[in-house]
Amino acid sequence: MANSCAIAISSDEDEDVCLVSVTTPLPRQSDNKQQCWADESKSKYVIAPWKKCQLVSEQSFINENDEEERSVTVRFDDQIMDLPKQKLTFAKPSEYFHSEARVVAFRRSVDLPYIIDADSCKIVPLYHSHDHLPYPGMLGAPDENGFHQMIFFDDGHVQKVKNEDIRLVYDSECLEHVHSNAKAYFKFYQSLEQILRQRKNLLNLYLVNN
Repeated sequence: MANSCAIAISSDEDEDVCLVSVTTPLPRQSDNKQQCWADESKSKYVIAPWKKCQLVSEQSFINENDEEERSVTVRFDDQIMDLPKQKLTFAKPSEYFHSEARVVAFRRSVDLPYIIDADSCKIVPLYHSHDHLPYPGMLGAPDENGFHQMIFFDDGHVQKVKNEDIRLVYDSECLEHVHSNAKAYFKFYQSLEQILRQRKNLLNLYLVNN
């Protein structure tokens, strides 16, 4: 609820005094406690799936560089946390994508690489994964006509993910929190694409002239 108080107001024409009720709004609340996913890890070196939560409120403030920053307050099952907006995404699937966007995505654990232990002959996955939890990463160049997008996950894995299983992070253009694993592999992938385009152009030029 918002706080309200009464202020005395006097008129210039007479000395009658009336009381006017003034409402002081609280910080902007979320609509119907929106379902979200957020990163609850407190260390930037931890790579873990994001957890489901509820958006409680949003705040804005001016930092030491006189720049406006936004933060959010979210409620997990066991705690309430204040987080930067780069650590939040809404539960609703994203309707559009842009190049080099910060995202979280639900990946298929059966498609993750693995090794077979020589002693036990058991499958040992190289990446820990839960099908029902989203993992953070970044999107390369979006495939606007496709039903899948190439996601470069923070833990170094790369996988094509269905559009409906991808969520744009609240501040999707901020790649500050993208792990160096994802950034490095994405740059390598870009360099390969550039080489392939150059070879394709040379081949087309050769076919035209011969």
